[in-house]
Amino acid sequence: MTEKLASRIAGLKLGGIVAVLLIPMFILSFFMMQSLRHEIQFTELELDGVDFIRIAHPVMIGAAQGTIAGADIERLKQEGATLAAVLGIEDELSAALATIYSTGGDKRYAMAPLEDMLTSAAATSNIILDPYAETYYLGSAISLHVPDLLLDFSGSSTAQSRALRDGVLSQPEIVSILISVGNWQESHERLAESYEGGKAASGDQPEYAKLMEDIAELGTHPKNVARMFSKTEAADLVAGLAALPEFGALSGHIIADVNGVWMQAIDRLEGLLHNRLHGLYVQLALMLSMAAAVCLVGSGAAALMFRTTLRQLDTVQSAGEEAERARREAQASASELQKISDDVTRLNVDLSNNLKMLREAQDDNLRKGKMAHLGQLTATVAHELRNPLGAVRTSVFLLERKVKGKGLGIEAQLERINNGVTRCDNIISQLLDFARTKSLQIEMLDLDSWMTRLVEDEAEKLPQAVTVECQLGLSGVPAGFDPARMSRVLINLIHNASEAMTGKGEDPTKFTTQSPRITIQSRLGARGAEISVADNGPGIAEDVIGHIFEPLF
Repeated sequence: MTEKLASRIAGLKLGGIVAVLLIPMFILSFFMMQSLRHEIQFTELELDGVDFIRIAHPVMIGAAQGTIAGADIERLKQEGATLAAVLGIEDELSAALATIYSTGGDKRYAMAPLEDMLTSAAATSNIILDPYAETYYLGSAISLHVPDLLLDFSGSSTAQSRALRDGVLSQPEIVSILISVGNWQESHERLAESYEGGKAASGDQPEYAKLMEDIAELGTHPKNVARMFSKTEAADLVAGLAALPEFGALSGHIIADVNGVWMQAIDRLEGLLHNRLHGLYVQLALMLSMAAAVCLVGSGAAALMFRTTLRQLDTVQSAGEEAERARREAQASASELQKISDDVTRLNVDLSNNLKMLREAQDDNLRKGKMAHLGQLTATVAHELRNPLGAVRTSVFLLERKVKGKGLGIEAQLERINNGVTRCDNIISQLLDFARTKSLQIEMLDLDSWMTRLVEDEAEKLPQAVTVECQLGLSGVPAGFDPARMSRVLINLIHNASEAMTGKGEDPTKFTTQSPRITIQSRLGARGAEISVADNGPGIAEDVIGHIFEPLF
């Protein structure tokens, strides 16, 4: 009885070892399935956002035309409410519906709350946080850029319609219309950039051919209107508006074009998300099947080892020959157990490494999504700031005309306001440079001659104590570069070097560097023309130098 009990205990221990070996596989499978479930929920929420935009889009199109079909409003009120509850934007939907019901005949006044509603839907449904390039660009287009385009076009169209109705235009009204058309054109440029990004990410799929043609045609309308409003005589502008063939029909044609590119993008994005969701469900099914198979195989192996061990241990005899054989089997089992233990250790190490790689991949995806969202948010903030800045600039221009020659003594204050607006506009341009990369304007120029003129101009702006030396070795050698961006680089380097050595004053006793000197060199290197800017100042601190190429640092 004692031998049988011992043999059963030994068999149970061996089966337990096999079961322990399955634990790392279960843990790894659990984390992988959790990751799949999270991505499935993420994609399903995006599809809810796309469905909500599909329901809201005819209402937005109708508002741009000044009238909304009752069926479209009712569908937004019924089906849209269900999706709004899922997305958590019930308040935005209620505000938009309240504005629609309160605007009377002209529904264009409901466009702003409708755009706010679509922006909130894009944020809460993760559409603008999608980690994949093509779906991110399409999501930004249908939820942000197309509504922006409709809103800006409606503002321009309303101002032009008012001019036709009244038959007169004042200079401030001309400026206001030009600002509206400029916003309309800028919204179209952002929309075109999103579709170009989606096209590039898709590998230039043929589905984008018609879409890009429609986008290009849509871009001709604000350019034509802006070209017409570049005239200076208000009477000519009114006459030019009246001469447009069927102004109302043209507006309807533009809105129809916007509706076409909007629907194409919604259909493309919805198809991509459905394909992704199907693939995720397939992966999850395979994962569950593999986990079930591992459980069955492991359980069968444990049961088989248990029964085999019982049969072997139950036949142990007290004879010396059987004892010797049992001893040899025990030694073999000990060696096998040691091997199993080593395998368990290796599996645990592999599991730890895989979990670390999984966390790093998740962190990287999150970081990319945040950077894309930051770029989109920067472009949106810059767009919203330029409208009030344009109004301030226009008001200052009109004030200058009214007070000119009247001796009121406010010229200095007006100049200070103009300088402040210019500075804010430069900051916005830098934000937009970060949000979207502009094409380089390459020119072939004599690099040394160009640098000589630039350095001479900037040297006059530095404190007299700063010595600027030029050691130029590319005389007569042409180089291809963007003069505007290159001048910004060199001006920043020169002035940063001067401020690091002298601060912002002229008193040499307060300088951080005695005999401050800036040396600018040009030479021909292995990679082409090279420029170096060096100073004898204190240099960049060690805790700062590692961050100088980070965005907006």
